[in-house]
Amino acid sequence: MNNTKELELQWEIWLPSLHLDVEQLKRQDKAVCKDLTPIQIENSTGKFRGSKTDYMTSLSDCNCRDFAIRRKPCKHMYRLASELGIYKLKNVSSSNTVNLKKRIEEIMPIIESMTDDEQKEFKDIAYYCGNKGDSNGLILSDIELANKYLKLDLVQIVTDRKKIYTLTNYNDLRKLIHDKTIKLPRKKDELIDFIIHNYPDIDLPVNPNKVHIELHQSIEHLGYTIHKRLCKKFPKENPDYFWL
Repeated sequence: MNNTKELELQWEIWLPSLHLDVEQLKRQDKAVCKDLTPIQIENSTGKFRGSKTDYMTSLSDCNCRDFAIRRKPCKHMYRLASELGIYKLKNVSSSNTVNLKKRIEEIMPIIESMTDDEQKEFKDIAYYCGNKGDSNGLILSDIELANKYLKLDLVQIVTDRKKIYTLTNYNDLRKLIHDKTIKLPRKKDELIDFIIHNYPDIDLPVNPNKVHIELHQSIEHLGYTIHKRLCKKFPKENPDYFWL
């Protein structure tokens, strides 16, 4: 019996009708996201990165809370079945950085190794950057300040021109084009595309002593959690950063 057939037999303990259940479809929807990329698959067993611990998953079992309570395929099991080629999921996204993501318990000791002032400054950075860029995504920082956090892999420098332009004032974007005879688009998104296409090497609208930074990819999902932890530690401090 070949390996594929063996895997199919393992998966067949779950009746086909079960996968059509509304609650199961919800888990299949969650299974396709890139954060559900397994960090390891060995001998048909998958290892998934969780917020507090890693989950070990087979086609018949998973040590996550969802499976322990329901005893039905969880999102990890659906993703594993998809990765093994025995259950088809639509629009699966993958990431090669899932195993790099740190947990809050891993990152807080690093943050708390800094001075109180540096922690207070980072509290504001974590808030303004948000989770995976769902807030402003990046801030404009003094290079000296940025270097403190770069050394600890707490932030990374943003080089994506489109992202920087998106957070730049429309009128400031227009000023980048010195040729006044050119008719520029009136909509900001169209102006950004125009600049990127026609002026790919134009100087960015940034003070030479400043740099755009965002949370490091290993903690980009923890922005608000870090901010909340530091707010409890420094409850009376007010943020002194600004939105672009």
